[in-house]
Amino acid sequence: IFPIVGTLVMAAGLFLLSRMGPGTGVWVESLYMVVLGLGIGLAMQVLTIAVQNTVEYADLGTATSGVTFFRTLGSAFGTAVFGTIYANALGPNLADGIAQAVAAGGDPAVLARASQSPQALHALPAAQAEPLA
Repeated sequence: IFPIVGTLVMAAGLFLLSRMGPGTGVWVESLYMVVLGLGIGLAMQVLTIAVQNTVEYADLGTATSGVTFFRTLGSAFGTAVFGTIYANALGPNLADGIAQAVAAGGDPAVLARASQSPQALHALPAAQAEPLA
């Protein structure tokens, strides 16, 4: 039951994270991440124990290391794939955001710096900062 509940809690945590916006507070963000972490905690270890229970005692180390290896491999692969997708989507979306902020009266040079620095972004007026966030 733990993997099923864990998957549901993870899904709820991911849904909550998808609802965040520029005005979401740090404590709310932290709460959403705790929900996701609880879901991961409910599912991950139980799946490792399930694999350990299916092998002979002599193969316990091999099975555990296999689970850990493939979990790490999946994490690295997922990070690489979604990092690439994010990086490829960021350029055009950031250019559109800068164009919208320029239309709202922003200086292109200041906006370009603000797109690279959270401190500079927070210093902008809301009408110029919102398209970049």
